[in-house]
Amino acid sequence: MEQLKVRLPQLGALALIVALWVALTGRGVIHPLILPAVPSVLDAFVELIQTPETYQHLRVTFYEFAVAFAVSLSAGLAAGCLLGWVAPLGVIFGPLLQSIYAIPVIIFYPLCILIFGIGPASKMAFAGFYGFFPIAITCMEGVRNIDPNVLVLTRSLGAPWYRLWYKVIIPSAVPTIVAGVRLGLILTLIAVVAGEMIAAKEGIGSRIAWASEIFNAPALYAYILFVILLIAVINGLLAALERRVQWE
Repeated sequence: MEQLKVRLPQLGALALIVALWVALTGRGVIHPLILPAVPSVLDAFVELIQTPETYQHLRVTFYEFAVAFAVSLSAGLAAGCLLGWVAPLGVIFGPLLQSIYAIPVIIFYPLCILIFGIGPASKMAFAGFYGFFPIAITCMEGVRNIDPNVLVLTRSLGAPWYRLWYKVIIPSAVPTIVAGVRLGLILTLIAVVAGEMIAAKEGIGSRIAWASEIFNAPALYAYILFVILLIAVINGLLAALERRVQWE
């Protein structure tokens, strides 16, 4: 019931946007080059999902995304656990992480191209860098906010450090960490697509840039819709996982 109360306003807002879109394009208020008609976008979307080339580009995007997320996840968890457990390091580097995270990370993309070149490595480095921060920050907060009395009790019972992490710290921090991993995963995927839009010959982002360069508005909106639906599916799966972890 609670989810229905949330979903209904969201669906209503979506229906309002589509209705406004239909009204504006139907009356010719906005030029089709800027906002094409809904039927033309849907036709382009159907053609897109029926074209084998789309899935070749999707495979490239997912490969870059998988490598980048593996880097951001491993580095983020390692840094977050270290900064959350060692208080002096958290005091020094925690605010630094949060400050960098507040900066528009796209400004670091030219640096990634300079170091790794214009190929896939620069996209993976940039996306991994982008996804690192929310994972590291939430992991740090999750470890830092564990009840110290529980840690003292566990230590007093003679538990070794690895059992302390396995039985107390990780289970207690998991709900917070999962939220950060969810955000980091979505940001990593967005960063890969953004990097492909700027400089790439393959990948879904390159197709968005291609459609924009040739002024093919229906194809452009179709590819954007494709990415939005892809992110929505991944986000929905991660949200379900997050609710399950928090419930447990």
